[in-house]
Amino acid sequence: MYVHQNIQRMSKKQQITDVIRNDLLREVYPKGTALPGELAFADAYGVSRHTVRAALEQLKKEGLLYTRHGVGSFMRDGCEEPQYTQSFTSTDDLLMHTGDTAFQIVSCQEQVLRLSDENLKIGLRRGEKWLAVTVERSSKTSQRPISRATVYARPVYFAEVAQFAQGQHPLFKLIERKNGPTLEIEQHIAARAASPAESAYFSIRKHRPILEITRVYYGQDRTPYEITVTAYNAETFRYVSTIQPTASKTMQGDIHG
Repeated sequence: MYVHQNIQRMSKKQQITDVIRNDLLREVYPKGTALPGELAFADAYGVSRHTVRAALEQLKKEGLLYTRHGVGSFMRDGCEEPQYTQSFTSTDDLLMHTGDTAFQIVSCQEQVLRLSDENLKIGLRRGEKWLAVTVERSSKTSQRPISRATVYARPVYFAEVAQFAQGQHPLFKLIERKNGPTLEIEQHIAARAASPAESAYFSIRKHRPILEITRVYYGQDRTPYEITVTAYNAETFRYVSTIQPTASKTMQGDIHG
């Protein structure tokens, strides 16, 4: 499977979805009790009931909530251990799990990128050496493995990579402090067999499927400055994306004509 996305600005609906999701994961609402109603959420966050309703529907799709008609929305058991990711619509979404996970550096070294023809199209050159940091994330509460990633950055960002390796902000945020806002983040999703290191980390059999998400970060000069390749256990990870339908030009002509 291959999916390509560009990350844009975050909508009000996505902001409210993130806030409620984080409250669910932190168990702000006791299990077995109904969440506040749409009107209560709307008043609390200063948005419309329509926005709240859309956010709750998104959380139902992700498997965090269920509805009892005439009673309300409830948190599903087990959602305190996130085994999914939301649809990414802004750079803020990339920071979603950083506060709930433990961060461990496995290795940090200079490495020659292994490039495909597709990589060459985004401005990379064969034989280029990049700094490569391998990172493992696990749940702070259960120590369950969540992801194993390799973060690549150009050597010019050695100081920022050193700060990142010490557990400071995500690398792209450190680089943005130096270079200004990121122009665009390109995202690729693929299914592949687990490597021996990934099999050992996730405690799965060799060659079991994993989900790999690659993100390419572009600076204002449209040159890639960071590439992150993250592996997730396919058995405990879901990627959720919402597609909004748009009217075709023919339909629009019929409507306005």
